[in-house]
Amino acid sequence: MVVYIEPDQDALARRAAGCVADLLLATPCAVLALPTGRTPLGLYRELVRMHHENLLDFSATRVFSLDEYIGVPPTDVRSFHSYLREHFLSRVNVVPDNVHLLPSSADDNDCENYETAIRDAGGIDLLIAGVGTNGHIAFNEPGSPQNSRTRLVTLDSITRRDAADGGRDCSHYVAQDHSSHRDRGRCG
Repeated sequence: MVVYIEPDQDALARRAAGCVADLLLATPCAVLALPTGRTPLGLYRELVRMHHENLLDFSATRVFSLDEYIGVPPTDVRSFHSYLREHFLSRVNVVPDNVHLLPSSADDNDCENYETAIRDAGGIDLLIAGVGTNGHIAFNEPGSPQNSRTRLVTLDSITRRDAADGGRDCSHYVAQDHSSHRDRGRCG
């Protein structure tokens, strides 16, 4: 693993976009797992710029999302479908058939089907993830098993608060686990 330390978010976005571009130049059909949130916005802006100015080609690239809120329709601006389309997918030449986004109505079967789709794609070549306030990585909340895969998770109260701070009121859009009466979160 290589660790890069950059002086600011813009430099980090350029470095990260350079890593993605290097991968796509070497492996045009690479499989990317993409996040949402505030952290990757600079990366997406830089990749879009590189696509338009340097003709970085995404036509063979396959994309998987990391997570999605349960119960938030894909057309809702708070959904991660909407986020990825607005900030990245609609601005580059990713072929729609190469885009795999978690369904907002996911159940355990959908999660297993998503894992099968990832395996069928040959696995993930590059997963981009941020670290949440409480240390969650791609909504693997603290205490998640290291070998966990796509699944329904219960979101920590800190994660739900941070989502609300980002303009997402997930308290109205998550399904409820009637056995524990705890909010259920994303498949991711």
